[in-house]
Amino acid sequence: MSAELSTEPCVESVFDRLEVLLPQVSKPIQYVGGELNSQVKDWNVAGPETVRWAAQRGAEVVFHPHFHEAEAGGYRPSTFADPANTFHEKAALCRAAENTCFFATVNYASEGSPTTSAVVKPDGTVLTYQPYGRSGLLLADIDRREATRLLASRYKPA
Repeated sequence: MSAELSTEPCVESVFDRLEVLLPQVSKPIQYVGGELNSQVKDWNVAGPETVRWAAQRGAEVVFHPHFHEAEAGGYRPSTFADPANTFHEKAALCRAAENTCFFATVNYASEGSPTTSAVVKPDGTVLTYQPYGRSGLLLADIDRREATRLLASRYKPA
């Protein structure tokens, strides 16, 4: 498995490369934002249950778009999931592992942002991440067979 990381600003459209992949998407589960009747939910409240819900219904990759704005004088991380970083990154590792699915957290790049975009494997380890505060397109080659969703399927509420 390999990952390709772009650290250069995107100067050309990649839509043509991505468009050919769209017919392979059998279970789209995430909106890109701003859709009619869409709702923004608090990560602390909606995170675990919404990822489990999606994985139980066949999602192999769950996308988590977000925007985490820098605070004046705030901590500026340099390595994804460093213990000093915000809890959101560790939560991303947990969401992937507890549901045995890929988890792609997608942040809007901004100077000093305490989070970034990353792809987490179903075992809860980081496959790749975008350097903090750098615009670019994060690409990752994944093996969808790794997303067994076993742990999500074992959860049976009373």
